[in-house]
Formats: sequence, structure tokens, C-alpha cells
Amino acid sequence: MSFDLQKIVTELDFERLAGTKNEAAAIEVITGYLDQIGLDYRLEPFEIATFDTGVGTLEIGGHKLPLHPYGLCSDTEIEGELVYLENPDALRHCTGRFKDKILLTCGGTREMAKLLKENEIKGFICIGAPLKEADSRAHHQRDFGKNIIPGATIKHDDALILPELAGQSCRMVIKQTPQMATAHNIVVELKGTQPDQHLTYLVGHYDTVSRSPSACDNSGGTAVILDQLKHFQASPPKRDLTAIFFSGEELGLNGSQAYVKANEKMIQERGRLVINVDVAGDALGQNIVTVLGSHELRGYSEGILREQGLFATHSVDIYSSDCMPFSTLEVPSLNVARFGGTASAQIHTPNDRKEFTSSRALKVNSEITQVLLDRILNAEFYPVDKKIDKSLKEKIERYQWATTREDPKLQWEEPYKQ
Repeated sequence: MSFDLQKIVTELDFERLAGTKNEAAAIEVITGYLDQIGLDYRLEPFEIATFDTGVGTLEIGGHKLPLHPYGLCSDTEIEGELVYLENPDALRHCTGRFKDKILLTCGGTREMAKLLKENEIKGFICIGAPLKEADSRAHHQRDFGKNIIPGATIKHDDALILPELAGQSCRMVIKQTPQMATAHNIVVELKGTQPDQHLTYLVGHYDTVSRSPSACDNSGGTAVILDQLKHFQASPPKRDLTAIFFSGEELGLNGSQAYVKANEKMIQERGRLVINVDVAGDALGQNIVTVLGSHELRGYSEGILREQGLFATHSVDIYSSDCMPFSTLEVPSLNVARFGGTASAQIHTPNDRKEFTSSRALKVNSEITQVLLDRILNAEFYPVDKKIDKSLKEKIERYQWATTREDPKLQWEEPYKQ
């Protein structure tokens, strides 16, 4: 019998920033279910730069507008001329023109930090998407303790008046306290009845961005993983399965990066496939499987799901989640997700809420995951090659660099040696 997946999502209905008291509360919920089904687990700690949610305001032209601070900003009060650039990449072509200005822009990525510093921008504000609350973002972990440029997001509707006020002096205030903390991955190892060297991972993150209960991203995925553990505890598979609830995904894949780094040799020797469940439960939407692997793996996954009456749109590509650190060791992944409804449309905002998920949709995500795992873990011969299509190599390298700011050093076996 399955868990009540919607009940799990409801019990995780709170902000769960990595390294905070709320992360500890989420661990209590998850491990409570593991205790209920009699599974051993361990908490693996890692260090992370985290922060309180914080508040912010922008004062200009007689208006006082709410801002949501970028994570890892410190308390800030700055004044300067507001400059509006729709695309922050324009800074590449007018270097130095906006020194000591406060930038308003429609873009905003971690890669933007370099441009801001080169241009000596005093502060920046990124406009959120229409019909949504301002989304939650954070500075790069590597910037903690350095001279971080104060930044924030603003709701699209609140920002509509600002382009007309560009050129005026404004005041930007941020109240937030960053700090180093300890976060935890939750690791469960299920032993197979006829184990061989091939190890399969089932993973997903349980942390959230600030201000959001993150129902589909990723309380839903957490519920699906718990459901699979209940299934395989009752019906042990032939092969070993390691399930990991990662923390710190939303701040730069910190938990999965730490795990892969600490277990590199074992993963190289035994790791064969990662099934990552990240974004699940949209009441309305479509199921997808992003194959960070080979075209053969895509065909295998599509076929066995269709056999069971489950349809998911497949593609071969990278997926911005905890599968990525494993990909540097050429361990492929199947990334199970569901998009198209209100919850997924509101990812990283306060409106990714449990009301926009459903038991029916969560069950479908769980069924997809279970069909894949059942076939792979109980196959006579392991059906998945440790292989990632070479067309993804540059994407993985670029992604890993942006995430870690370290040489990705992909450890892939040369095709002629395979």
C-alpha cells in the first residue's frame, strides 16, 4: 500500500532553507516516515552559506515598494541613481558607464555577478515574471564573505512604474543576515536480495528557496521517494538501491556536490544510474523525463513506461538538479518531473503551494518512478550502460563551472575504451 502522498506534501508545507531550523523540522518529517516503515538512515552533514529570508524596500519618487533580497546579502542601505537596462548583457558593451548606479533589469543570473562587479554597480534589482510574486534567488556560495553587491527581486506589477522613474535618485534598503551553517543529506541504503556491482540511485531534494513552501519543487518529489522506499522495503529488489534526500539544491546543488565529492571512488566503481525526482504533483500538467544519458536510454525508458500505460515526454538533455554532479563521473540519469500546472508555473515563489498539487498527479509521478526502478533493479542483466551522449559534454562542463566555479574535470571513459 502506498503512502498518502498529499499528506506528506501537507506536512512539509513550510519554507525549508538549507542549514536552518526549518530544515531540521523537515528532517523530522522525513525520518518519521522512514522510522514508520522500519528503514535505517544516516544524516550526512556538510557546510553551507545560508541566510534568513529578509526584507527589503525601494524608495523612489514618493513610492515605497517591497523588495525580496537575494540570499546572502547583508544589511544594506544605499542611495544612487536608478538605471533601467532591460537586458543586463548590455553592460558588456558600455563598461564603466553606470559606475555607482542602482541597476533595474529584466534579467538576472548567477553569471551576471561578474558583469556587475566589472561595472562597479552599486546595487541591482531584478524584475519578476508577470502574474507572479517576485521569485527567490541567491548569490553564489563562493561569494559569501566577500564584497557582495546588494541585490533583490521585485514583483512585476510593482515594477511597472519604475522605467518612467529611471534617472532619479532612489534608496534601497535590505535587512538580512547571512551565516555559515551545517545542512544534512538523508541517506538510505536498501540491500538487494541478489546484489551485484551495479548501484542505482534514487534522489531528490527536500530543501526550498526562501519564502516558499515549494509544494511541487520539491515536497512532491520527496513524497514520491518515500513512497518508493515503502514499496521496496515491502518487496526487496534484486539489486542495491541508495536513496538520498538532498539539501542545499536550491543554493547550488550543495548537498549532491558534497555527496559525490565524498564518494567519488565508490560512484566511479558502482554507480550506474540516477533517477532524480524533482518537480512533482502539478494537479494539471504533463509528465516529462529528461534523459541525461544516451539515446538508447531514452528509448528504453519511453518503451517500458508505454508498456504500462504511462506516457511521459522524453528528451536527451541536461537537467538543472542533483543529477548534475553525478554526470561529471559519466553516471547517466533519468529526471522525472511534471510541468504545466499552477504549482510548477509558480516555482521559486510563495505560490508553489500544496493547493495546486493533487493526490492523483503525485500518484502518477510515483508510478512512473516505480516502473523504471522495478525493471532496472530486477532485470536479469543490468539494462543501462554507463554512458552519456557526447553532445551533452559541453553543456555539463558549462553548468558545472557556473555552479562550482571549479574546473569540472569530467571523468569520462574515452569511446574507444568503452
